[in-house]
Amino acid sequence: MSVSVLAARADEYLGHVLLDDPVFATEQRAWAADLTRNTPEAFSIELGDDGTTIDGDTGLARATLRVRWKMPGAGERHVSFPARFVRRDGRWLYAGRAWERLEVPGLVVLYADGLDRAARNVAEVMPEIMAHVHEGFEIAPHPDRVQQIKMYRSMRELQFSIYPSYTQSLSGWNEPGESIKLLTGPGAGGRQLRALLAHEYGHVASFLLGEKMNEAPWWVLEGVAELASEHVGRSSRATDRLMRRFARDGNLADWDAISDFHTVEPALTPMVYVQGHHMLGYISERIGRNGRNRWLRAMAQGLSLDEATREALGMPFADLDRQWRESLSTPDDG
Repeated sequence: MSVSVLAARADEYLGHVLLDDPVFATEQRAWAADLTRNTPEAFSIELGDDGTTIDGDTGLARATLRVRWKMPGAGERHVSFPARFVRRDGRWLYAGRAWERLEVPGLVVLYADGLDRAARNVAEVMPEIMAHVHEGFEIAPHPDRVQQIKMYRSMRELQFSIYPSYTQSLSGWNEPGESIKLLTGPGAGGRQLRALLAHEYGHVASFLLGEKMNEAPWWVLEGVAELASEHVGRSSRATDRLMRRFARDGNLADWDAISDFHTVEPALTPMVYVQGHHMLGYISERIGRNGRNRWLRAMAQGLSLDEATREALGMPFADLDRQWRESLSTPDDG
């Protein structure tokens, strides 16, 4: 596995991974794909000698995985966690982290040791959150669909699970076909947990709108997630006040500058969320929830931002942008 990573041979790396679970398989394919964009200059995996168990009858093994790596121009990083291995056709394949597991209808919560209470809190509130988001974005998921959530205690491990080059601080993550990943503590609960879950499930909902949704601008994707969580997170009122101040001070971002996840300047990252949220709210006010969702579905089906805006609002995006900016300079009647 280490040799494959250092050579940026994604397919070779995946040959050492058990891909039976479609969610884990999707996550690992994304992990491996990043190697061609960002190849570590050093990478090693070792198995710890503490707590290793091997069951020859079932072909299952568990061991502590210790990983060290270094990206070009950065310092060495390391992470360790309990990992599972499965014997298949005479070979041991990596099957990911060894999780604790909690299942309720429509939901599987996988969590690190010590997060039992937080996992129960997630299982308790998640059905209501999913129903709220489904209603807001007019989504009817397949009745047999099961949402998977993975709960981490370590920021470094969460980052590593995305791919080795990921260094941005985060509390949650979701990409198409992947689990919702959360960074939580043992007592996680209340409004903060609900806001995090609603934001991440907003991403899930956007991807359920169509297979091309992840090609939409990053600010659209984060705007959807912020809109999905505003009832328990930052309100539309608070977002509007903030955006009016940005407009007054000349600090609005160009949309192109906050559209690509891989190239957005770190200083502009907050604008991806707050400016995206405000524009989604503005569109909702202009054409209603149904119209906004029609605009999103157009992009989810492969239309560009401009094409979707012309179809849903009858104008090019440049005109929508101009009118939106003008609205921020009008008196606040709230």
